[in-house]
Amino acid sequence: MPSKRRNAKHEARHEELTAIALDLFAERGYLDTRIKAIAKKAGINPALIYYYYKDKADLFRAAIVNLKGLVARYLGIDGSVAAPVRRKASKRASR
Repeated sequence: MPSKRRNAKHEARHEELTAIALDLFAERGYLDTRIKAIAKKAGINPALIYYYYKDKADLFRAAIVNLKGLVARYLGIDGSVAAPVRRKASKRASR
């Protein structure tokens, strides 16, 4: 059974990677952002990103979901309000 400390570290890594990815996606655009650039900015081996995410699209989705949560908290609304948006985005990405 994983420890709470390990889970917290895992979540912290997700938060860090999605924040870095979002910054680079905003700066360079999706197509010009490379996994290697995200890894370099995070100070990790690019292979570690694939431990957390299936591919760049999966990381992008996670970054957007994280952003949605931040915006919801900022606005003081329940993050589940936008759950249908997440399902629609997931369906579009799988096409």
